[in-house]
Amino acid sequence: MRFFSKKPQQLRLCIFGLDGAGKSSCLSAMFSEDGGSCEDIRPTAGAAEHIDASVSIPSTRKTINLRLTDVGGCIQYRNLWKHMVTGCEGLIFVISTFQRARLDEAISELTALISLLHTHESASIRTAKGGGRSGPEEGGAPVLVLVNSVAGGRGVNGLTPEEINAYLRAQ
Repeated sequence: MRFFSKKPQQLRLCIFGLDGAGKSSCLSAMFSEDGGSCEDIRPTAGAAEHIDASVSIPSTRKTINLRLTDVGGCIQYRNLWKHMVTGCEGLIFVISTFQRARLDEAISELTALISLLHTHESASIRTAKGGGRSGPEEGGAPVLVLVNSVAGGRGVNGLTPEEINAYLRAQ
């Protein structure tokens, strides 16, 4: 993937996570001009919402245009995730520090998404002529796990990022 071509690069990223994990809040904090006020954030209405953003890389004087798909995390929308993964060039998965009781569920969904992402990439490699997207054996699409802690700390029954990291490593 060429991130630094002469024209602005368009990347499609999908953000997943369980309902209430803070996907929309994370996007708002990253891309709103005021740093994202959590008071104004509403749960994703429907299966997905699209957000367009541009990111400048000062050291290269280049711009990357992002097409972010904020995918609903309610259980009734999770069967649609497999369709959303197709065409994603990167995946962001949000885990809330305050969903201790749902950590196994979150890890299970993350594992399933990674498997789907790699399956789609492998199929893309087999069918693309003249090259295609990179597959898991070539590095694959990146996966970023964000640990969301709106309160900024451990809180009641909240997990620390270190606890989540240790749990991820054990899986």
